[in-house]
Amino acid sequence: MKSTLFLLITTVVAFSFAGTPSTSPQYTEANKDDSIRDAVFGELLGNGILVSVNCEKFVTRDFGVRIGIGAVTGEDVTVPLLCNYYYGQRYRLELGLGFVYLPRWKSGLSIGKEGSAFLSSTVGLRFQPEEGGVLIRLSFTPFHDLAHNRFHLYGGISLGLAL
Repeated sequence: MKSTLFLLITTVVAFSFAGTPSTSPQYTEANKDDSIRDAVFGELLGNGILVSVNCEKFVTRDFGVRIGIGAVTGEDVTVPLLCNYYYGQRYRLELGLGFVYLPRWKSGLSIGKEGSAFLSSTVGLRFQPEEGGVLIRLSFTPFHDLAHNRFHLYGGISLGLAL
């Protein structure tokens, strides 16, 4: 289990550095003022259920794709995968939709079962400076358990870096 979790975290961190401003063609002098900052952040509660590490790749200034790895207990793993839309400048409204996959769920907690997925959404406020630096997010993250047709209401707080 520890080696699997280590491998997944390493993959997430490595993915987060792919296409950073120094290597991606979208970061040129011509669009410097309209820069897009990718992000790496930790989240307490939220889409990862209890705690997660996430990386987000911005496709455009207002649209990003996020993947993460989360843990609930020593044996329970979650994988949030979401697409997010952003509105605003320094403080941005964040609207997201995606899935949270439970590849390993051994504890028997009533949230889900191994191999199941939740439909997940995000409505939140995000502070992320355009020049990079500290990222802070507050979000409401309800889930729909597709296997049991149940809703779970969650919220989360995140802290990380805009790259």
